[in-house]
Amino acid sequence: MTDQQQTPAEPGGQQPGPQQQQNQPATDQADELRTSLAEERKAHRALQQKYAELEREHMSESEKAVAQARAEGELAGRAGAAARLAAAEFRVAAVGKLADPDGALEVLDLGRLTGPDGEPDRKAIADAVERLAVAPSQQPARVPPGPRQPEPQADDFIRSAAAAARHG
Repeated sequence: MTDQQQTPAEPGGQQPGPQQQQNQPATDQADELRTSLAEERKAHRALQQKYAELEREHMSESEKAVAQARAEGELAGRAGAAARLAAAEFRVAAVGKLADPDGALEVLDLGRLTGPDGEPDRKAIADAVERLAVAPSQQPARVPPGPRQPEPQADDFIRSAAAAARHG
């Protein structure tokens, strides 16, 4: 036998893998990574804002006006795209629940269906669909088309005269 120690093999003849040696479950690591990523993104946005401020300080008045117009155009484009995306999400959520999702979209304020980040707010969309959905037992009764006229009675002089005038 040599001086090297061998690690005991697991059943099946396999050596313990790196995942089995870790104390934390994979979900805890994923949560840590998500938290770390969120912090990195926040720091990145802060640096981008600081860079944009420094860049604006060194701009001429005409460059500032062009940059402002560009920013307003981007904002308007994003708002339009967000509204279209929210409408699409609404249509998907309304399948099988609303008879006319497009008719409902005509009267809805799509701005209420998007979050502050411009992304569709799925919870708000689901709530709107649920409020607009009418259960089959709650649907109003259908009235047959056209007016119904009562049969004229022998002692009803006015109706008899009106019927005679209509027919001839």
